[in-house]
Amino acid sequence: MWSSDGRTLFYVSETLGSPANIVRQELAADMSGSAKTAPVALTFHKDDSVRRARISANGDWIVYECGADLWLLNTKTK
Repeated sequence: MWSSDGRTLFYVSETLGSPANIVRQELAADMSGSAKTAPVALTFHKDDSVRRARISANGDWIVYECGADLWLLNTKTK
């Protein structure tokens, strides 16, 4: 999922440990596709993986499932 300015990629991954959580990856300003910083975990669920994550049209919110619940993540405050 891309931020509204196209410089940040949000994705669900086990890259930083299991279970899968939402990760943010800042990309280089020259849009070369190279990473600007290391991946940063935005969620820290321990029992269940994040599923069905979707970003809002303006890029401010990500809604996702974890366990039996729906969660809302503000991308601007993380």
